[in-house]
Amino acid sequence: MDNIITYNDFKFPFIPDVSTSLAVEKLTYVITDSQPKFLKSILGDAEYNKLVSCTPEITPTLAHWNEFLYGKTYVNANGLTAVYPGIKNALKLYCFFISNRYNATITTSTGEASPLFENSMPTVPAQKIIDAHNEISEIINYGINSVYNFLKFNTDLFPDLQFNFFGKINRFGI
Repeated sequence: MDNIITYNDFKFPFIPDVSTSLAVEKLTYVITDSQPKFLKSILGDAEYNKLVSCTPEITPTLAHWNEFLYGKTYVNANGLTAVYPGIKNALKLYCFFISNRYNATITTSTGEASPLFENSMPTVPAQKIIDAHNEISEIINYGINSVYNFLKFNTDLFPDLQFNFFGKINRFGI
């Protein structure tokens, strides 16, 4: 399965360091490595295997995978209109979280950059990655437009779903 996102998909304030070709290569590796882990954690192995076996040309019988990945407006069980944004935003945040978990960077108006230690002080990216992780949790678990509500509303399309909630974290990683 091709990557759902690329380094060009990231938006402020969660923009990883892409200031050099090495940084872009590292981020691309993180995306390629993290995407299956993240999707398996949401769907479970059986549904993930169904997703990766789809062809790039989405057929009408496989349209639910396109909706899962890229979003859909639907009326939920309570009769409320829900605008499910797709899993893409959560995946971007997850890749930002993974790529910055062990990096000391600085935040600039154009994204993350490797720090120049001249007249600067290195800091850990704790608050940025906590914010990213907790936003993932919001997208996955909570609210009318959450991944959880979309998948639960469409249980007939995802019969082997083994949904795992994505918990919040604090500065201590718990």
